[in-house]
Amino acid sequence: MIYQEIEHQKKLFGKTFISTRPAGKSEELEKCLKVHGAALIEMPMIEIHPAPITGQEEELLKHTGEFDWIVFTSVKGITHFFEHLMHITGSYSLSENTKIAVIGKKTGSGLSTFGYQAQYINKGLTSDDFSTALRELFKTETPKVLLPVGNLAGENIELKLKDIANVARVNVYKTEMPQTINTEALKRITDNNYEMIIFTSPSGFINFQLTAGDSINLKTLRMACIGSTTAEAIKEAGCSPLVVSNSMNSQGIVDAILVHYKNI
Repeated sequence: MIYQEIEHQKKLFGKTFISTRPAGKSEELEKCLKVHGAALIEMPMIEIHPAPITGQEEELLKHTGEFDWIVFTSVKGITHFFEHLMHITGSYSLSENTKIAVIGKKTGSGLSTFGYQAQYINKGLTSDDFSTALRELFKTETPKVLLPVGNLAGENIELKLKDIANVARVNVYKTEMPQTINTEALKRITDNNYEMIIFTSPSGFINFQLTAGDSINLKTLRMACIGSTTAEAIKEAGCSPLVVSNSMNSQGIVDAILVHYKNI
């Protein structure tokens, strides 16, 4: 048994992976890879900033107590929602009558910073899973729902709930191309001196495409990604990711990578 575990760890030993997550957001991923003897280099392909709030959105944030539910799909959404709420109202306070729903335990844990707990945590892996669960949760309520998301978030949840809930979307953060690129990591890619590039969002892959230009043949890249949406963006570019993880956390992507090496 011990021998098998050692052999399993050797699958990644000495390999270098490249993370395209925002700067400073790859610590957990690095720890998970390090357990198996692998190294990680950050090459952020997106930057997250607070989104400018429109007058209509500001009114929604001033009156959060009018909503039955606030639905969060990411920790980023939670953080930027409360930052805007503090700026606009001077407080993190929510009405006791307003309930919170989140996708995943990790997203739910982001609420504790602001003194809240989710009344509903969905264990699904995609927005489709979340939307289906929310339909079941809301089917007897016809609630007013506030949906704080990023500017590039799709409309899947709004569309799936529009006939059973009144959904108001607020773009609380925006995703942009980084102003600087890690040229060391980029050179590793052009020199084929890396194991896999890890993408966690369609925007990260699209920004990488723009950065690479004609200097890198995308079809030769060894890629791992999180989620079907990111995988679809990669496939639309005529590429095939080696690894697609349905789990949205760092351990999940590392486990999927290990499965890939076990099968080759």
